[in-house]
Amino acid sequence: MGMVSFFPWLRIREPLQVGNFRLFSHTAGGALPAGVTSSVAREDLRRLLSPYRVHVQHAERAHLLLQFGDRPVDAELDSTERAAVFRLARHLAVAGLAKRRFDGSPVGSYSASGHYQVVIQQFPTPFTGGVVSRHRRKD
Repeated sequence: MGMVSFFPWLRIREPLQVGNFRLFSHTAGGALPAGVTSSVAREDLRRLLSPYRVHVQHAERAHLLLQFGDRPVDAELDSTERAAVFRLARHLAVAGLAKRRFDGSPVGSYSASGHYQVVIQQFPTPFTGGVVSRHRRKD
């Protein structure tokens, strides 16, 4: 089984290195940055991430992918590594929520805890073309 870790609702301006983690923006069907490998094709990665968007009628936006160490972006993570991913998400949420402003901020700059949700999507290898995403929608 493969796994891809990402933040569907979080955006960054430039790639980040946080400890063993590398975070970078990835557009649907786009190429991965230099030094990042994947065992699934671009189109398969797009299909894995496509359910995670605001609404089916809206165009897909970039997702914030997470690479653990020098491993492929779709490497299977053990329970300790998955726990580290969720711990990173909690730390990012605390840092992001501490920085937000409630007064005078321009439209679109508000953030809530849901923006820092991390997803570890497991999928069969070789990829068969579909995944089931079970999560509660807020709309």
